[in-house]
Amino acid sequence: MSESIDWVASGASPFFFASVQVGLEREHGLTHLFISHSMPLVRYLSTRIAVMERGRLVEIGEAEAICSAPQMPYTQRLLAATPELPATSAAAE
Repeated sequence: MSESIDWVASGASPFFFASVQVGLEREHGLTHLFISHSMPLVRYLSTRIAVMERGRLVEIGEAEAICSAPQMPYTQRLLAATPELPATSAAAE
């Protein structure tokens, strides 16, 4: 069953999927784990971010701090590969 849900969700716009997740979190008080290389999407969805490189946790902290002043080279490379980041995190609103 989860494979079919993943397949259906994979066809949706990432930002549409994100808005559904944020709505569920706000309405039902849910917490979610979101895995992505898309830093704008991660920042939009998250109040806290954990960055992993090759299966190892390399940086963890508040979304705003990680995105505005990343400490680790891998996090810096992920952010540099992003054309632009949204101004605020929806999860923090």
